[in-house]
Amino acid sequence: MSEEQAVRVYQAAMRADESGKHPGMTLLVALLMVCGMRRSEILGLSFDAVNLDTETVTIFRTVVAGEKGEPITRDERAKSETSIRTISVPSEFVPMIQKHRTVINQMVLAWGKGYQREPLLLFPTFGGAPLPPGVLTIRLRQLHRQAGVKGVAPTRGFRHGMASAMVAGGIDIKTVSERLGHSTTNFTLQTYVHAVNGRDKAAADQLGKQFSAMMAASDKP
Repeated sequence: MSEEQAVRVYQAAMRADESGKHPGMTLLVALLMVCGMRRSEILGLSFDAVNLDTETVTIFRTVVAGEKGEPITRDERAKSETSIRTISVPSEFVPMIQKHRTVINQMVLAWGKGYQREPLLLFPTFGGAPLPPGVLTIRLRQLHRQAGVKGVAPTRGFRHGMASAMVAGGIDIKTVSERLGHSTTNFTLQTYVHAVNGRDKAAADQLGKQFSAMMAASDKP
């Protein structure tokens, strides 16, 4: 997903949030954009995994689809050992998460004592239960259609985009790999990092400057 496409999807998420149809969609999309979580990881994210003091989230719980598409919660069982990780979030996310916690608290009060509080999920369905993975995929595809984004996978598109953007921004591949929860940097490079428009030319320009400096030095007696 390109930066321009991501902006349009984020705007669609804001509209969905403001309509009251899907509360928290803005935060969900924002987290996908900067954290590169898998679908199972964002669905399993709960408030006990969020530390606003350190501005981090810990991935240790997932929600996967059963044989009939029903949500299955798995504690301390991510895709691999490296998938269980703690990642930083931007400071700008703190007020967004605080605001969303208020929304969830209101939902808890409105539902009553039957609301599922253990764990208290950030993005649940009715009564605090885990949202079926297929439902999230449908909602994200709706956002993509509204944003005019085609040919981009609902959640993987954010992972691909984040990885490529970080590498283009000069973030070392080990940090990128750890943020995505990969076991090796080779897998990150081969699967998630794509060429970014203009980066090859920028590399050539940088190498050209170094070559010119070398030639200038070689001309000196």
